Amino acid sequence: MDFTESPEHQMLREAVAGIGRQFGHEYYAERARSGGNVDELWDAVAAQGFFAVHLPEEWGGGGGGISELAIVCEELGAQGCPLLLMLVSPGISAEVIAQFGDDEQRGTWLPGLVAGEKVVFAISLHSSIHWSSRFWLTSNDVKPCARTCSMAAANQLIWNS
Repeated sequence: MDFTESPEHQMLREAVAGIGRQFGHEYYAERARSGGNVDELWDAVAAQGFFAVHLPEEWGGGGGGISELAIVCEELGAQGCPLLLMLVSPGISAEVIAQFGDDEQRGTWLPGLVAGEKVVFAISLHSSIHWSSRFWLTSNDVKPCARTCSMAAANQLIWNS
């Protein structure tokens, strides 16, 4: 198996590393020590579309896959600015909405997730008949790192991310 990165992956890695370098580990560590947030970093990553590199182009994404999102996460971490929330909101929640949500749910949630303006912490799939028949999405529509999470759950079968 060849693990050589494509030129596109190398360019993505370099672009994300550039954003991470602009902020650096000291920025991130100071925010963590003081209980602050990293909204400026979050906004800079979102402004370049990196929260959506793995989502379908029809919903504002880059059309890539999980490898591209992993590169974004890796490079931010390598620069000392890990955004672990990327794994939940863009990584899991946006992917589930893109793959299994109906058009109304995609239209409601994906534009804000792509832009970094919304964060979804929990998705509950539930149905008394079939697990994939409906989503319940809950989130607070405020800045990342200042958000709280609530979950909606009903019926018999529940899956939460």
